Amino acid sequence: MYDFQCHLQPNEKILYQGKPSPGKGSKKVGFFLALIVFSLGIQAMLIWCLADQTESGIGEMEIAFIVVFLIVTVFLGLGIYGMIYNLFLKKRQIADDFYCLTNLRAMKYDSKKKKLVYGYLAYYTDIYCSHVKDHYGDLYMGITMEKNNEDSTQTLMTLVDHIKNPNPQNMPFINFESIKDPDVVMNLAKTARESIFQNNAQQDLSHNE
Repeated sequence: MYDFQCHLQPNEKILYQGKPSPGKGSKKVGFFLALIVFSLGIQAMLIWCLADQTESGIGEMEIAFIVVFLIVTVFLGLGIYGMIYNLFLKKRQIADDFYCLTNLRAMKYDSKKKKLVYGYLAYYTDIYCSHVKDHYGDLYMGITMEKNNEDSTQTLMTLVDHIKNPNPQNMPFINFESIKDPDVVMNLAKTARESIFQNNAQQDLSHNE
């Protein structure tokens, strides 16, 4: 287990630390399987239409059918890659990760790349679990755009900039993947985030007195 103590800030304490259990939890293959089946079905229909249309000669094939066929092929490739990644490649990619949740931040350390990234819980408006199975699953923590925000366009531009140019010391989102009891860790993160705002509110009141 990686020692996150050396990265703690003053008044920061560890609430959870762990590492992924590759292969456990629900595998994200349903969408990709549906994409593969759909793409193959469209391709079969296109091939049938092309064969029926070109009985009198291949020169009569319309370019539109070829373009659509190539586009569908791209989606087929994405579906196949998604299946392969989630069934095989993901295990290798996350095997070297370590996770830590504190009362202020969510941190992830890649021991293979020797790289630490983290984000502040106060900024993470979206915290939820996904792909949970047999007490294992993923925990997502990230920034989302408020629906009624008057500056939604600027917020969106800021979020896009964060994603395109991520700051390792303030990531727009962090995933804890294939962890045990992700719902427990999620509740810890939400409680810690609420405590941050409560403490800030108390400090504001004391300053105004």
